[in-house]
Amino acid sequence: MTTLTQLYQSKLISIEKAVSFLKSDTDVIVAQCASEPQGCMSKFHLSKDNVHDVKVFSVLTLKPYDFYMKSEMKGHFELCSWFHAPGSRQAIKAGAGTVT
Repeated sequence: MTTLTQLYQSKLISIEKAVSFLKSDTDVIVAQCASEPQGCMSKFHLSKDNVHDVKVFSVLTLKPYDFYMKSEMKGHFELCSWFHAPGSRQAIKAGAGTVT
């Protein structure tokens, strides 16, 4: 008989595997502040070669993540931010074209 813990453990995957499920032309809405999925957001950029036009909606990002800080992410990812944190302001100032 499978316990709930065993069932839960059987469904766990790595963050890298989780972000590999990102699809083009998708909106990703993330939680805000302390609930921000920092592990996933720090790995979104790994899907760059497989996706385009992925919009990530956030209120205020806690870290400067590669998916919007690097200009080569333009066309692949766009951070749609309600408020601009230091990282997103820096990406805008640098003309990365990845933050709105």
